[in-house]
Amino acid sequence: MNRVAVQPGRVEAPPSADARRVLVLVADDEPVTVELMVVVLRHAGYEVDGVTTCFDALAHAAADTAPDVILLDAMMPFMTGLQVCRELRAMPHAADLRIGIFSSADESDVDWRGAGADGFLAKPFDVRALPRFVESLLAPPDAATPGAGPGAAP
Repeated sequence: MNRVAVQPGRVEAPPSADARRVLVLVADDEPVTVELMVVVLRHAGYEVDGVTTCFDALAHAAADTAPDVILLDAMMPFMTGLQVCRELRAMPHAADLRIGIFSSADESDVDWRGAGADGFLAKPFDVRALPRFVESLLAPPDAATPGAGPGAAP
C-alpha cells in the first residue's frame, strides 16, 4: 500500500480517557495534503491513516480494522473519490461507514450526494474546519446543529 509517512507524536494531542477511538482514513493523491490532514486529525485525538491511491482506500475499507470515517479526494487518478464512494456503498459490510468527499472544485460541480457520501468539504480549508467536518460526519442526522452538518460550509 502507498502510505504517507508521518512522524508520529510531533503534534499529537492525547485523547481523553473516556473518548471512543475513532479511526479515520484520508485518501488523496497528493501526499502533502494527506500528511497535513493526518497531523491535524491526530492532534484532534483521532486515530488516522493516510493513503495516496483509491485502491488502498478500498483495501482499508475491506480490512478487519475498517475505518469509521473515510475522507476521499473527489479527483484522484485511475478512480475518483466519487467512484470509490459508490463502490463502498455497494459493499454490505460498509453500510455504517461515514464518507466525506473533499475537493478544490466547486461543491455544485461535485455530485457527492449522488455518490452516496455523507458530506462535502471544500479545499482549501481552514485546518480548524477538518475536525469539525469529521464530527459532523459522525453525528446522527437528527443531532446536527444548524450550519454544522455534513456538506455545510465550515
